Amino acid sequence: MLKVMERKLVRKALEMIRKLADEEDESEEEDDDESEDEGANEEEDKKKKEKKDKYSEFWKEFGKNIKLGIIEDSANRQKLAKLSRWYTSYNVNELTSFDQYIERAKAGQDNIYVIAGESKENLMLHPTI
Repeated sequence: MLKVMERKLVRKALEMIRKLADEEDESEEEDDDESEDEGANEEEDKKKKEKKDKYSEFWKEFGKNIKLGIIEDSANRQKLAKLSRWYTSYNVNELTSFDQYIERAKAGQDNIYVIAGESKENLMLHPTI
């Protein structure tokens, strides 16, 4: 009985987190679409920023746990990977999802290269960036 409860709670928690992440992704897409419109409504801009900030705050608090979950929880690895966010050389100031990274990938790009280090500032000094 406890195993069933655990699976259902994990499933429900992942679904709630996914919805929060999807809101962030949708607000980014809307930003791209409406960047051409100069007369954008200030309230809409404020709501979009709030949606982005919600998942960013969540990621700051629980990102390490999600990364550990990717390693340890093989049953939910794919779902957790979709929730992860990473800094990229494309935009060093904003986090990017794997889906966004793959959309920007060049045709024929089969690999993703990762640099790990102590701080973002030290990594930006790497010669390949």
